[in-house]
Amino acid sequence: MRPKRRNVLVPAGLLALAVAALILGGAGPQARAVELPSVAHDMAAAFALPAVPDAQLPDAVRRELDYLPRPGAALPNQTRRIARGLGRNGADVYVFPTTQGKVCTVVTESTSMGGCVQSFGLVKGEVAWSVYSGETAPKTVTGLVSNRVAAVSVRVRDRLEPVAVSRNTFFWQAATTDVTRGDIKGLVVRWHNGRTFDVNLDFGDP
Repeated sequence: MRPKRRNVLVPAGLLALAVAALILGGAGPQARAVELPSVAHDMAAAFALPAVPDAQLPDAVRRELDYLPRPGAALPNQTRRIARGLGRNGADVYVFPTTQGKVCTVVTESTSMGGCVQSFGLVKGEVAWSVYSGETAPKTVTGLVSNRVAAVSVRVRDRLEPVAVSRNTFFWQAATTDVTRGDIKGLVVRWHNGRTFDVNLDFGDP
């Protein structure tokens, strides 16, 4: 007598899991999630965006990837573009994490500028701000904010100018060049829980 052939049926769900395991197992290090610094987790909306491969970044941003993180380096292929087409020159804003636990930002004005934040707990209101201007850029106030921040206003002379907060960043630019550094007095920051902070920016004209 011939032995009977036995067919073993594998449930479709288990088969799919097995195939997925084989794919991930063969993918090696590329399948592992990148470990972002803790400050990046405080910027959930920004880092929820897809990363822009380093090879596709503008030259100005790639230069800052090399310069800003020192000491340390930018984590490869982890840059996000969190804003675009801002202000008079249509500036874009990029952020990237570093090997030293920081998040750095680059604003692509006519000449790019940027900075880094190690922890939002070290800055008042959990807002890391900067002020700049240039030959073609009026006085500008921009920065990064933590997940706690709901709204930011810039105090210019004796008035408050509300600024949109989106993807953990804000950007305000004077409408005219007659606004001086001394006219920019501070920020009013409001958290989602209603708590507010006055951040002093009144350091006079340079």
